[in-house]
Amino acid sequence: MTSSHTRQARAAALALAAVCVTALVLTACGGGLSPLRIGAVFPLSGPTAAAAQDEYRGVQLAAQLAGATASGRQIQLDVRDVTSTSAVQQAADSIHADGVPVVVGAYSSSLSIPL
Repeated sequence: MTSSHTRQARAAALALAAVCVTALVLTACGGGLSPLRIGAVFPLSGPTAAAAQDEYRGVQLAAQLAGATASGRQIQLDVRDVTSTSAVQQAADSIHADGVPVVVGAYSSSLSIPL
């Protein structure tokens, strides 16, 4: 496995773990059966799109492995494509404004730190 593929696999695994932990935390805090909304911020277009696509697939896989539900709550991903580091905070703010309490993002520090 090349270094690039190793990083992509690690990023997908980290995204999967983040979604699972987030789902567990939100499920423990939630009282109703409203959807479990999770924000996801990834650079799905642009020069880093290939790696971000793998990370996003990891998040989707986590939702599928959970059966698209967490403790009876439907999992809904609210995805934002960010094309630059300056767009990350705006995307996170937009997700939070939509009532989504948690946002997961890319493994890239420059994209994740603003979250």
